[in-house]
Amino acid sequence: MKQNTPDYMDLAVRDSVPREQVYSMCREEAERGNLLAQFNLASMYSKGFGVIRNHQTAFKWYRLSAKQGHTAAQLALGIKYFHGEGTKKDLVLSYTWLRIAENNGQAGASKIQGTVSRMMTQSQINKARDLAEAADENGYLDV
Repeated sequence: MKQNTPDYMDLAVRDSVPREQVYSMCREEAERGNLLAQFNLASMYSKGFGVIRNHQTAFKWYRLSAKQGHTAAQLALGIKYFHGEGTKKDLVLSYTWLRIAENNGQAGASKIQGTVSRMMTQSQINKARDLAEAADENGYLDV
């Protein structure tokens, strides 16, 4: 990730850059693999910021960013799986990504993980923990 990557949504709000221009800049960087740009692009799609809201596209970009280690994207991905936004609802994968986010120090992940766990069987929780542990070891390739 480039160290000088801007917060794209902040450019539009704080610096009055037109949203279409911000989207174009962000999309270009996201397609190059920039994890912060991927997260910002996902957020744009999730919120309908400068683009038509599209939860499936948001999910795609959150996932790409999360797999590169962006902790806020990992949290967002866990929430998307929990609500079934842009993907099929999956409590095991929700818990898995929330646990990954928690393990990586993302604030708030533990509390949401607790909410999700109350809807799961112990077997599902064990599976999610195993997936999170394996993901931490292999760079999130299998999640």
